[in-house]
Amino acid sequence: MTKSIEAAAAARASAFRRLEEQAAEHLRAGKIKDAVVLVDGQAA
Repeated sequence: MTKSIEAAAAARASAFRRLEEQAAEHLRAGKIKDAVVLVDGQAA
């Protein structure tokens, strides 16, 4: 059971990293005009 929890956590972290990378690419490409950065769920 622990291994499946660890695998799920790793998959979630990997997906989140991909989203961050994609957002950064879109910002660089000018596809996103404004962005709100969240730090611990709060707008920064």
